[in-house]
Amino acid sequence: MKRHLSLVFTAFFILGSFLINVAAQEPIETQDAIYAYVVWDGQIYPLTQDEAELFKANPEEFAFYNDNNLEPSMMMRAQRGYYQASYISGTFIDTSKRTYVSSCFAGGPYGGTMSVTQSASVSASFTKGASLSATYKSMIAASISSSATLSVSTNASQTGTYTVPANKFGRVAFSPRVLQTTGNFIVEEDRVGGTVVEISRTPVDANFPLKLSNGLADGLYEPIYGNVAF
Repeated sequence: MKRHLSLVFTAFFILGSFLINVAAQEPIETQDAIYAYVVWDGQIYPLTQDEAELFKANPEEFAFYNDNNLEPSMMMRAQRGYYQASYISGTFIDTSKRTYVSSCFAGGPYGGTMSVTQSASVSASFTKGASLSATYKSMIAASISSSATLSVSTNASQTGTYTVPANKFGRVAFSPRVLQTTGNFIVEEDRVGGTVVEISRTPVDANFPLKLSNGLADGLYEPIYGNVAF
């Protein structure tokens, strides 16, 4: 099927002039060695050295024949991602993620004590960038702090106790310590001829929970009281 590359002349050069030094590439040992490629209708088509030379000489008149001998799937395109932070906060206690880590204790007429009886799990939250893969999200966490993580849990028990006042009810709550960051996660791709092309830039606005050296969640435990059971 004959296709004229004049249809994709603009799209091709947006990717960069990666045909200039194709002769320096080691040829792939196939009948049609891949030295470069073009994009047509969203598809990638590799070119032989002769085709690349012809395209350089006269791109608007070059006719590309897709005879099913060219296999775009055979091309190796290395991708890499990295996080470009524009803001990283200091650590702070995020009370919006407060969760209870004990059952409800009744103080009775003389008061009493309560302690942690449950564990809690805390996860990173994304206002922007939620569609990124878990791998990319982990890369963001690692880039802002060695303590930042995608998810972490508290211990289900602690040795300390908290006082419940007389005629009150109480529970122990946990609020995680977090870091907030905003920026962009950028994915680049190595193209034939040594050109590096940015293929995506995803805005990020996220809060990451922090972990202690023992692997448990960092944060604040505190007693919460009420006049009725809760």
